Amino acid sequence: MKENPWTIPNVLSAYRIVAVPAIVWAIVSGHRMTFAVLILVNFVTDILDGLLARALKQETAIGAKLDSVADLCTLALIVAGFLCMELPFVEAHAWAFALLAGLLVLTQAWSLLRFRRVQSMHLYSSKIAGYFLGFFFADYYLFGSHAWWLYSMFVVCLLNLVEELIVTSLLQKAQSNARGLYWVLQERRRNR
Repeated sequence: MKENPWTIPNVLSAYRIVAVPAIVWAIVSGHRMTFAVLILVNFVTDILDGLLARALKQETAIGAKLDSVADLCTLALIVAGFLCMELPFVEAHAWAFALLAGLLVLTQAWSLLRFRRVQSMHLYSSKIAGYFLGFFFADYYLFGSHAWWLYSMFVVCLLNLVEELIVTSLLQKAQSNARGLYWVLQERRRNR
């Protein structure tokens, strides 16, 4: 049976991709609050697309791919926005940003080497890391940065990226909804 690509969750994921030019414009033109609002809308639609896909039983393969592409676009735009508009802040925390960026590149490179595609495992830790990134981002732009949000986000994202590296190493083939290390290990035990 062919999947319907025009589900509400898929449209929400597609919105985040379609919004890329507007966010790039906000970055290039220095419209800091427009950038912040558009990224916050991306975070909200990211939460909604997953919740609605599960609640409406509209989880699709194309939806998982759209969500992954939209997530990578949003993350790249956040990095670009911070580098262009928040450089003193990035420089003040350069070691942490460099560590996360390096691990992110490593996880994607490892996935490309192993499976010939970028990752879209949708681990639970990835969802939690996304929430922490969203809370940090909202805190930074709406209230000014609080160090505890910043370092909480770094720790959670660091743990997520380490888990992604381990899970990528353990999987025999690319998997869209691996959930996490615990479930991958359980599956390996069952298959022995």
